[in-house]
Amino acid sequence: MTKVIPAASRLWYDRVKSCFQGIEMNRNQHGDQVTANCLVQEVVERHPQTIAIFVRHRLQCVGCLIAPYHTIADSAREYALPLELLLNDFNRAIAAG
Repeated sequence: MTKVIPAASRLWYDRVKSCFQGIEMNRNQHGDQVTANCLVQEVVERHPQTIAIFVRHRLQCVGCLIAPYHTIADSAREYALPLELLLNDFNRAIAAG
C-alpha cells in the first residue's frame, strides 16, 4: 500500500531537506553557513548567536509558532528585508562565534 503525503507536509519536508543539504554542503566548503532555504528555528537552535540579528532587524521570528516552518527567505520577504543583507549578517555572526 502506498502512503500519501499531504502537499503541505511534503513542502515542509522538502524545505527541511534542502536546508540540511545546504548546511552540510556549506559546512564542507565555507564553514557552517546559513542559506535562504534554512528554517528559522533550525538556525536559532544551531546558532544562538543569530538571535541578536533577528532582534536588531526587528524580526519577531525567535519563539514564533511559525519558525519551524518558515525559511530565512520567507522571513526576509515577510518583513521586506533584503535577503542578502540578512544572510550576510547571520553568517558574520556565526563566523565570529
